[in-house]
Amino acid sequence: MIRLLRLGACACVVGALSGCHDESDKPSPSAGLKVALPKGWVAKEAGQNMLLAGPPDHGVLRLEKQSGGAVPTVAAVDAIFSEQKVIITKKESSSDFLGYQYSMPVAEGGTQTAMLGFRHVGSSVFRCASTPAATTVEVDQAFEACRTME
Repeated sequence: MIRLLRLGACACVVGALSGCHDESDKPSPSAGLKVALPKGWVAKEAGQNMLLAGPPDHGVLRLEKQSGGAVPTVAAVDAIFSEQKVIITKKESSSDFLGYQYSMPVAEGGTQTAMLGFRHVGSSVFRCASTPAATTVEVDQAFEACRTME
């Protein structure tokens, strides 16, 4: 069960993503995952340990709690991207965040902008990924939401 608390411009995600397992659990002020969502975005449960955020009419950012406690290395993710037909347009790396924005070809012709990120928060690692429905502006916003979550 995932519960969302709306805190101004932030959604505090509590439940399956943070270890609360019962509706009667009362999260402490520091419990959960805080994700700064752009104005007008909403967040909803999208499966066990997964959250989907974006404008009310379509999901843009998928957040998933990963098993294991480490952000992948730049070399490991670069190796995966080098095997794909993608053009990396932005890469950011720190001790608790690794994020990429990239363009990839789509079947209809042209390209699609997307993002993939990993954020270490507390003892957990979260994988962030844009959905195919995301516009270029929404991909930028999803990248920032992933980079700044706490």
